[in-house]
Amino acid sequence: MRTIVFCTAGILTILFLSTCSGSDKGDSGDTDTDADTDTDSDADTDTDSDADTDTDSDADTDTDTDTDTDTDSDADTDTDTDTDSDADTDTDTDTDSDTDTGSTAPEHEFFDDFAYTGVDAAFSAGDWDARSGTGGPGATGCNWSADNVTFIADPDNGANTIMVLRAQTDGTGAGSVHSQVTTSTRFFEGTYAARVRFTDTPESGTDGDGIVETFYSITPWTMAELETYSEIDFEYLANGGWGGDGPTMFETTWETAEPVLNTHDSQGASLEGWRVLVFTVSGGEVRYHVDGVQVVTHGGVYYPESPMSINFNLWFIAEGFAPVGAVRTWRQDVDWVYHAAGEVLTTAQVEARIAVLRAQDAERIDTMAQ
Repeated sequence: MRTIVFCTAGILTILFLSTCSGSDKGDSGDTDTDADTDTDSDADTDTDSDADTDTDSDADTDTDTDTDTDTDSDADTDTDTDTDSDADTDTDTDTDSDTDTGSTAPEHEFFDDFAYTGVDAAFSAGDWDARSGTGGPGATGCNWSADNVTFIADPDNGANTIMVLRAQTDGTGAGSVHSQVTTSTRFFEGTYAARVRFTDTPESGTDGDGIVETFYSITPWTMAELETYSEIDFEYLANGGWGGDGPTMFETTWETAEPVLNTHDSQGASLEGWRVLVFTVSGGEVRYHVDGVQVVTHGGVYYPESPMSINFNLWFIAEGFAPVGAVRTWRQDVDWVYHAAGEVLTTAQVEARIAVLRAQDAERIDTMAQ
C-alpha cells in the first residue's frame, strides 16, 4: 500500500495507492577547483575563473585556488574572475547528534522514497522530470536520456526501491549519454538531505573517465547572470579532476554562473558506498554535512537568494575522458530525498524523520506551500 500526502491551499489530501516494485535500474560544474553543475538547460559555457577562497578554521588562513568552472549556455564564454573574501568560508569537522524521534512533522516538508516503477505518469506526478536532449555540462555534443533513469529493488532490502542513474561514454562528447532528474523550482531555506550511493569504478568497461556524481539545488539557468542566481552543489569526482587527484568531493556555493563567481571546498578521499548528504540554508550560512560530519560552511555574497529545484545528475567532465574506445557505463544510486522548509535539522534528526515516515509506509510526502 502506498500513501501520498499533499497539502495545497490549506487542504490536506491523503491518497492510498497500490504500487508495484521496480524493474531494471541505473547509475549514479567544471571548477579547476570550482564545481560544475548541470543547469538543466541545453546550453554550453566554458568559464575560467581564478578564485581566491579564504578558509576559516580557528585561525584565519588565506588560500589561493585556481577555479575553472564549466557551465552551460548557448555560447562559449571564457571569463576570468578573481574573488577574495575573508571569512566567506568556514571549515568545520563537527559531528552532529540528536535524540529527536522524528515524530513531529515540520509544517512544510518534501520526502520521496523513489518507489516508482519507471519514468512515467506517477514519476511526473511526484514533481520529477528526467532530462532528455543535448547540452552541458560536459563535452560538446554530449547527450541526456531519460532511459538512463530506472528503478530497482534494493539489493540490501527487497522491500525497498532505489533510483538508479547511469551514464555511458566511448571517450567522445557525441558518444556520451548522461542522466539527470529535477523537481520544480520551489525550495529555499531549510534542510536538504539525500541518501546516495557513490561508485569509484564503472559498472562495466574500462576505468579512468572523469565522472561527476551529484546532489544539488539550483535556480533556472535564465538567472545565470543575476545576483539572485542560487546554486548549492555536492559533486563527487571518483577519478579526480578540477585540480583534485583521485576521489574528491567538492562543495560549491554560487553567487552567479555568468560570470563565474562562487566559493568552494574539497576533500580528497574515497566516499564509495552509501552516504547521507545534508546541506542546510539558514541565517546567511550554507552548511554541508557528509554522514553527520559538518565539512564546510559558506556564506556572504554566496548565500542563496531565490527558490531552487532539487537535482541529481551523473555526467562526464570534458577534459577527463579516458582514451576513445569501447563504451563504459557508470552508476549512481539514490535511496531517498528530503527537504524541511525553514527548519535546520541535523543528520540524526533527518534520519529519525525518514524512519518514522517509512514506518508509516509513506512513500511520498509533499506539504510544501504551492
